[in-house]
Amino acid sequence: MAAKGVAKAVMRVRFFRLSTLAQFSIAAFVGGMMGLVLTTWWSGHDDTSSDQSTGPETRPHESSASSEVVDTEHDMDEFRDIPNSRRALWLAAKAEVAPLSEMPRLVRWMKGNAAGLKMLVARWIELDPQHLFKTLVSRKLGDPESETMMVMLLEDWAITDPEAVGNALASPDSLGASPGLRGIVTTCLMRCRPELGLRMMRDWGIHGHIPPMEAITLWAAESPRAAAELVAEVGSNNVAFNAMAKVGKGWGKKDPRAALEYAASMKGFLRKPLAENAMALWAAADLEAAVGFATEMDDPIFRSLLGSVLVAEWAKKDPAAALAWSQQHLAGQTRVDAIGRMFHTISKEDPKGTASLVAELDPGSARDWAIASVAANWTGSETESMDELMDWILDLPDEIAREHALQAMGGTLMHSDPNTAIRFINGERGHLAPDALVRDAAAHQVGENPQAAIEWASRLPESQARVAFDGLVYAWMRLQPGLAIEWVSGLPPSTRRSDAVRTILRSQLTHNPNALPKWVRGLPDADRDTIQTILKASGYSEQAIGRILGATLDGLP
Repeated sequence: MAAKGVAKAVMRVRFFRLSTLAQFSIAAFVGGMMGLVLTTWWSGHDDTSSDQSTGPETRPHESSASSEVVDTEHDMDEFRDIPNSRRALWLAAKAEVAPLSEMPRLVRWMKGNAAGLKMLVARWIELDPQHLFKTLVSRKLGDPESETMMVMLLEDWAITDPEAVGNALASPDSLGASPGLRGIVTTCLMRCRPELGLRMMRDWGIHGHIPPMEAITLWAAESPRAAAELVAEVGSNNVAFNAMAKVGKGWGKKDPRAALEYAASMKGFLRKPLAENAMALWAAADLEAAVGFATEMDDPIFRSLLGSVLVAEWAKKDPAAALAWSQQHLAGQTRVDAIGRMFHTISKEDPKGTASLVAELDPGSARDWAIASVAANWTGSETESMDELMDWILDLPDEIAREHALQAMGGTLMHSDPNTAIRFINGERGHLAPDALVRDAAAHQVGENPQAAIEWASRLPESQARVAFDGLVYAWMRLQPGLAIEWVSGLPPSTRRSDAVRTILRSQLTHNPNALPKWVRGLPDADRDTIQTILKASGYSEQAIGRILGATLDGLP
C-alpha cells in the first residue's frame, strides 16, 4: 500500500512536469493582467549561485546559441509590446531553451503571475533542482515569491529524490537546515513514504512539528513491528506518541493480539497509544477475545491500561457486564477512570436507563463521576423530562451524590439553554439550584438588561439573592464598570451594598487594579472599612492595606 502511494505521488509530479510549454499556454489564459515589474527581485545580477552547482563544464541544455535568451534590448522591447494575456506563453517559449543562468531572470519577469511562476519553477526543477535550491538559499528567502518557489521545490523534490533533498537540508551552516524547510519535506514524505519521513524526523530532531500521519496506519498494517520499532527511535515526544497511535490502529486491524503482546514488552509512555488503539479495535471486532486477553494479563498495570479502553467499548453492548468486570479486575484511579468513561459514553445514548446502574456503585470518586455524567447528559437530552431528572437526583442516597448531580445539571443547563435554567430557578424546585447556576444566570441577564437582572435577583430568596447579586455585579464590572459602580454607590448602607463592594474589589484586583485608586478615593468610611476587613481576611499586610486605602498601589503584594 505504501509503495502504491509513492507511485501515485511520483506520477502526479511527472504529469505536472509534462509539456511545460503546454502548461504555459494555460497560464497565458489564466494569468490575467500581468504588469511588467522591473524592480530588482534579487538584487545584483541573477546567476550568482549558478557556479555553485554547475562547475566549469557546460550542461547539455546550455548551448552557446541560447546563452542570451532574454538579456537583450530586443527581447526587452519585444516583451513590452506583447499583450498581457500572451506574455506567459512568450516566456514559456524562452524557458524551453533557456540555460540555467537565465532562469532567475525569467522568473523575475514572471513576478506577479502566480500561474506563470509555477510553470517556470516546474521547468527549473526539471533542469536542475539542486541549482534552484542553491539559488534560493543564496538569496536568503527574502521575498514572498522565493518562499513560494522553495515550497514548490521541496514538495516536488521530497517525492522524486528524497535522498538529494535530505542531503541539501542536512548542512547546519545554511538556510537549508531551518526547521521550517525541514518541516515541509517531512510533511510531504509522511504522506507517501512515512518510514523515510520518520527517519528524517528522528535524525533532524523534529519534535514540535506533527505532520500528517495517516500513511503510518497503512505502513503498520504491512510491517507493524518495524513501524513500532522505528517510531520508538523518534523519542519520547508528541510526534512519537501520535505516530505510535497510528501504528496501533494499523497493527490492531491486522493482528491485535501481537500488537498488545509487543506493547506489554515496552517501557515508557509509548506503550499507551499502541495498546489503547489496538485494544479499541479488537474489542469492537471480537469482544470476547479482547476480554479474555485483558483478564488473563498478569501485569496489573498493563491490564489497567487496557481496561479503560476495553470497558468503554464493552459498555456499548453490555454495560452491566462491563461494570462488573471493572469492579472485579481494576483498582485505584484506573477503575475510577474506566467507570467514569463508561458512564460518560453510555449515558449519552440512554441517560435515564444508565441512571439505574448508579445504584450498583459504592460511594467514591467513580460513583461521583458516573452521577455527574448521567445528570449532565440527561439535562442535555431533548427527549428526557427535567422533572424525572430532578426526581432521580432527589432519590440519590446521600447529600454528596445529590450535590454532584445538581452541579452537573446546572452547568449543562446554563450552557445549553439559559432561559430554561432561569425558569428552573424561578420554579418550585428552584431552591435546589446550585450557587454556580444562580450566579451564571444572573450574569447572563445583566449582559442583556441590567435593570431586569437586578429586579430578577431581588425577587429570589435572600440566600440565592446574595449569590445572584455577586454574579450580576461581577459580570457588570466586566461589561460596564462605570454603570456598575454608579449603581452600587446609590445603594443604602446594607448587607447588599457591602457584598457589592466586596465583589467590585475582587473584580478590580483581578482585572483592573489600576482603577482602584480612583474608586477607593470616592468611597465613604463604611465601605473603606469593608475593604479593609476583606483585605485582612485575604492575607494582605497592614502596609499593603494602608497603601490601597491611601489610593496607591505601590508595593501591592
